Amino acid sequence: MATLLVGHHTVSPPLAEILEPVFDGAQDDQPEGVDVVCRAGLSATASDVLAAVAHRL
Repeated sequence: MATLLVGHHTVSPPLAEILEPVFDGAQDDQPEGVDVVCRAGLSATASDVLAAVAHRL
């Protein structure tokens, strides 16, 4: 299964408000077989990134 990683750094309420529609849009009518994952930039791990690109290797 492919993974779309949405990484973010929402340090203020206005930025957090922007993240929600972006994440919702990524999940809306997504193609089958795509898992959408949302991680804060400071908590995303190398495993998160590798999982998102593993299908391209």
